[in-house]
Amino acid sequence: MKILVTVGIFPPDIGGPATFVPEIVNHLQNEHNYEIDILTLSDNQNLNIKNEFSVSKINRNLPLPYRWFSTILKIYRLARDKDLIFVNGLGTQVNLTYILYLHFLKVLYNLQQEYTELVFQNSLPQAKNVAILHSWMPG
Repeated sequence: MKILVTVGIFPPDIGGPATFVPEIVNHLQNEHNYEIDILTLSDNQNLNIKNEFSVSKINRNLPLPYRWFSTILKIYRLARDKDLIFVNGLGTQVNLTYILYLHFLKVLYNLQQEYTELVFQNSLPQAKNVAILHSWMPG
């Protein structure tokens, strides 16, 4: 299975998703042999830092309209051959890409339970497979 992971922060940044998303990606790659690409925002000084994952970075310091446009284009390019999108950040940009291109068939959202109904009713009415994760961490 080919998966695109979208996340707002990723190592070397520090924070919640930068801590647990690499663990999830490691689990999916090592235990299930999935092919995973990651799209994240990054500061200028972190744009060229390499790590063990396939990571595409967008400069979070770009002017907002240009950053959103760049992010939507990058999501579209990366997601074209994917079976699934794991959204842990950049959710609005993923939804805009979906609306603009009507391309995505499977989207995995990592959301709080209170947003579940909103997603099903408004965001992804045409998706064939949507899974809502309330809490999952590889053990």
